[in-house]
Amino acid sequence: MTKIFCFISLSALLLTACDDSTKRPQVKGVAIIAEKEFPQEKESAIDIPPPPAPYTGPKKFCFEMELGNNPNDMTRLQCIMDDDDSIRGRLDYTFSDRLPIRGTIVGLKQGKFIELLYTYTDSGQHKVEQLVLTQEEDKLYKKNGALIEENGVLVLEAPLKATLQLFLMQVDCQ
Repeated sequence: MTKIFCFISLSALLLTACDDSTKRPQVKGVAIIAEKEFPQEKESAIDIPPPPAPYTGPKKFCFEMELGNNPNDMTRLQCIMDDDDSIRGRLDYTFSDRLPIRGTIVGLKQGKFIELLYTYTDSGQHKVEQLVLTQEEDKLYKKNGALIEENGVLVLEAPLKATLQLFLMQVDCQ
């Protein structure tokens, strides 16, 4: 009999535990709807800088041109331009009737102009000259004019009056 009494009490307990009337009511969320729009003057634009240009590595350029009608008289420029527009390389003049002029160049491309310092030896004398160049397609033009020496560097006397003359033509680098 105790078994039956335990069985009935357990059954009653289980039935009352599953009764929906004993559960607490659940409160459902209410959607919040703005009564008016957020004021435009309080919105601020997010300044996101443009991504940096991808690094493409140094680029090699080669230029050359005959001096006059003799194929043995030649001017050659080989340079490397980095992504920051810095330039370094060599500029050599070879002649059939005299010693060559060989030197190095370093400088920057600023806008459409290329400003270089050309350090070279001519007839045993060490010299430094400022070159101002501009490139249009496959042609390299040089500003020419009277030169004066300033602090050991040969510079154009009147750079605004200097004329642009064809200097070199771009060729494939070997």
